[in-house]
Amino acid sequence: MQLLKVPYKLLYGPLILFIMVGGYSLNNSVFDLGLLLVFGLLGYGLRKLRFDTAPLILAYVLGGAMELNLRQTLMLGRGSWEILLGRPIALTILVIALVVTCCRCSPRSGACCRRPAPSTSFDPDPRGGRCRRSPPNRTHSRW
Repeated sequence: MQLLKVPYKLLYGPLILFIMVGGYSLNNSVFDLGLLLVFGLLGYGLRKLRFDTAPLILAYVLGGAMELNLRQTLMLGRGSWEILLGRPIALTILVIALVVTCCRCSPRSGACCRRPAPSTSFDPDPRGGRCRRSPPNRTHSRW
C-alpha cells in the first residue's frame, strides 16, 4: 500500500478537489459548493475548539424525533407548557436535566477540563476547580 506512505499535506489538495466535484455534481449548483464551504469551515472550527463529534451526531439524529414529540405533547396540552411543568414526573426529569447541565458546565466542577495529552497530565486546581497543567514526572528513568 504505497498510498498510505504519501504525506497528508499532498493528499489534501486532491481530496478537496474530489469533494468539491462531488458536491457540485449532485445538483449542478454553485450554491451547494458554498454550502459545502460553510459547513466545512464550521467543522474545522469545531475541531479546533475541541468539540466532541459524538454528541453533535446524536443531537442531529435524535433532534427531529424530540421536536416531533414535543410538538405532539404541546398539542395535547393545547399549547400550554403546564402539561410539562405541572406533572411531577416530568418536572422531576426536567429539574434533574437542568441540575446535571449546570453542574457539568460550571467552572468550579472541573468537568470542563480537556482530556490529558499523552505526555502531560491535568489536575483540577483545588482552589477553584480550574484546570492547570502539571509538569511531567521526570524523577525516574524509562528503563
